[in-house]
Amino acid sequence: MKNDGIVANRMECWSVKQRVSAYLDDAVSAEERRLLKGHFNGCRECALESERYSALREKLRLLPKRTPPADLTTRLRVVASKVRMESFGGASA
Repeated sequence: MKNDGIVANRMECWSVKQRVSAYLDDAVSAEERRLLKGHFNGCRECALESERYSALREKLRLLPKRTPPADLTTRLRVVASKVRMESFGGASA
């Protein structure tokens, strides 16, 4: 029985690698977490992939926080409005 890359208590590497980020975000079910952990215990390549993702996340968290420009929301809304108008055959800039 197949379910999103899970084949009877066995996970394929390609499926595991696609789910590493969700696993690290705690965005998988308890059953999928159990299967992923089991796969990591038996597959060094996927375990290393998980470790690389985890290390990258830690490095990203260490980056300084940046404050967006105060008018960013307004500028994005203007651009979105122009794109929406153009896509519906409205006025062009």
